[in-house]
Amino acid sequence: MNINLAPKSLKSLLQLVAYIWIFLFMIWSFFNTYGTYDLLKKVEEKSIINIVKNSLEEISIAIELGMEEEAKDRVNEIIQSLPNIKHIVFKSNNKSYEFGKIDPSMAYKELNFDIKYQNKKVGALKAYIVFSNAKVLFQRYVWSIVIFFSIFGLLTFILVYYINSSLKRLYELSTYLENLSLKAPKPVPIKGKYKEVKTIIEAINALIKRISEHMKALTIASSKLKENQFYLLEAQKIGHIGSWVYIPDKDYFKASSELYRILGRNFKEKMEWKDFVGYIEEKSEQFLHMIDESIKNCTKFEMIISFKNELGKKVILKTVVNAKKYGSSEVKLIGVSLDITDMEKAKEEISYLAMHDTLTGLVNRAMLKEHLQLLINEAKRKKESELAILFIDLDHFKLINDSLGHEVGDALLVELAERINNNIRSEDIAARIGGDEFVVVMFDIQSKEDVMLVANKLHNLISKPFHPLGYEVMITSSIGISFYPEHGKSVDELLRFSDMAMYQAKEKGRNGIIIFDNSFAKNIDDQQMLEQDLRYALKNDPQQIVLYFQPKVDPTNDKIIGAEALVRWHHQKKGVLSPAHFIELAESTGLILPLGEIVLRKSMEQVKRWEGTVFENLILAVNLSGRQFQDKNLEPLLRSLVDEYKIDPGKIELEITESTSMTMVHHTINVLHRIRSIGYKIAIDDFGTGYSSLAYLRDFPISTIKIDRSFIMNIEEEQKSITIVKLIIGMSRTLEFTVVAEGVETIRQKELLKSYGVDLIQGYFYNKPLPLKEFEEYVLKTN
Repeated sequence: MNINLAPKSLKSLLQLVAYIWIFLFMIWSFFNTYGTYDLLKKVEEKSIINIVKNSLEEISIAIELGMEEEAKDRVNEIIQSLPNIKHIVFKSNNKSYEFGKIDPSMAYKELNFDIKYQNKKVGALKAYIVFSNAKVLFQRYVWSIVIFFSIFGLLTFILVYYINSSLKRLYELSTYLENLSLKAPKPVPIKGKYKEVKTIIEAINALIKRISEHMKALTIASSKLKENQFYLLEAQKIGHIGSWVYIPDKDYFKASSELYRILGRNFKEKMEWKDFVGYIEEKSEQFLHMIDESIKNCTKFEMIISFKNELGKKVILKTVVNAKKYGSSEVKLIGVSLDITDMEKAKEEISYLAMHDTLTGLVNRAMLKEHLQLLINEAKRKKESELAILFIDLDHFKLINDSLGHEVGDALLVELAERINNNIRSEDIAARIGGDEFVVVMFDIQSKEDVMLVANKLHNLISKPFHPLGYEVMITSSIGISFYPEHGKSVDELLRFSDMAMYQAKEKGRNGIIIFDNSFAKNIDDQQMLEQDLRYALKNDPQQIVLYFQPKVDPTNDKIIGAEALVRWHHQKKGVLSPAHFIELAESTGLILPLGEIVLRKSMEQVKRWEGTVFENLILAVNLSGRQFQDKNLEPLLRSLVDEYKIDPGKIELEITESTSMTMVHHTINVLHRIRSIGYKIAIDDFGTGYSSLAYLRDFPISTIKIDRSFIMNIEEEQKSITIVKLIIGMSRTLEFTVVAEGVETIRQKELLKSYGVDLIQGYFYNKPLPLKEFEEYVLKTN
């Protein structure tokens, strides 16, 4: 600590000032004393003159009256009354008289007076005077000066001594402060008897204490600052964020270590502004223009810039630059550059995945529609141009998945996509829009015969053996064709008509090619009418929607434990329609959501009615469609229904298909947990048809598994089905799930399932889906 109060210099300076002041005062006193003596003499002389003049009037009268002796007496009185007059020469009437004696050793001053009577000179008087009074007064004055200077000198000595003593302590204090360590400051020891110095030391100690406290706080702040800087650098490293500062006027550029790393530059090699700009691969001129604008207007901007780093690797940085003015003119640019290379790649991948099928790499439905709309617009522009849409669906593809597994099925689809893509024109489009559904769009066709040649070529290619994962697989296809503008002028129309033509091919025995015919329009009209009727029923007459109940029976005692609620539509003209007539229509038109809500409400109402009756312990299963399950309003609806009907949600078992559960698995798990938290039971329907579900099954908050009917129907004769059923039952036992076998139709199936340990059986062996009244009668009769 460098604190110098310079007490030695101050002491010498004070002494010098004191001596100079005394010297100057003495000189002033000398001159002042000399002048004082002259002044005293003048005062005494004036006094003598006034006294003598006052006596001269009486002397002049005496002379005029001839009273010579009287005049002499008056002169004698003057010399007697004024000791300062030592000798007087008096002249009158040509006579001269002398009074007093002159001492040759003394200095006299001669004063001459004219004696006049009525302005006529009648005599003269000469006086020899000495300044005895002035001398005495002067001697007294000198002595007073001497005494004053003696007292003043003594006081000055005392003052200088006191100051010297204080300055000595201040010198010690200065030395102590010079050697004081700010890292660990200690208080100044209080010594000496001077209150002022003690006060200063106490103030300094208070200051030292505050300095000590501030040093501690500064140390802590410094430590935290270093820690925060470390965390900041780590955060920049983790977040791939580089920062930099550029001062154009000074050509000063400084970059963070992370920016060096991002740009692949050695941190020991200082990076200048020109180096940084030199890494820009694209938009460098635009970047520099934005920099100039930012400097000019002190504005902020952000920009995504492609860089080519030191290693030749392309990096994409989202750079934010802010210009700030310091002082009158200096502008500082502060930049933050976020490495978004991986993010941009991910965006590209996401964009690709959003428009392409992840399995085959072909365009997906969304991309197909987008391209098809562009082709339709182009065909409209050319007017005479035509398009052909080939809708391809594999025949009995589900059997391949069921028998060989989905991995083999997926491998077959990949191989099929390659065959299609390699045997169409480069300007044509191949897409996969569903599980085993493919679409080929042919643009600017010359004739329908050309389209049929391509269709037959693809049909024959598909019929040739496939070799997925070492298996040899034979499969056929059904192809439906629609033409623009003959059959439709919109994307949806063309796809729907080609789809309808494909289904016509399947109805005619599969393994064929069908071109859409306007005679199919009747089916379209029927579907449109059915859609209108369903829409009306759901909105205005929900009583048309009714529930049928199929019993779930315990095979060990043939007791009915519960039922599955199955929807029926009491159509005003067509009578009772099963789900096969309208569920697919409801799914495709979005009417499945209001239909599903009506089914849920009617199920709740029924459970509420059964409270307090012999049916109150029945568990009622209700199907949720895939669209319902993906609906964000499902959970709020389920909660509100429990509050509205005030029932035990545990009496309702919500069934979702295995394929639905495997769509967005993690989302499914979260939704199921939230539904389970309300109190509902949850069942997985059609279990065994999915190939990934086992990996997530333990994470599903479910209570029941329903074995798919495809395994039950072959259980009497197919060992593979028996093995799968046994495995499902054994796994469910381990996970404490209730197992339901659906589609049981024979006594043999029932007995086998009973022997395997299945919990509940559902199927025509016991009963078909029944209207409410018949179901209740059946329960009363059976139980």
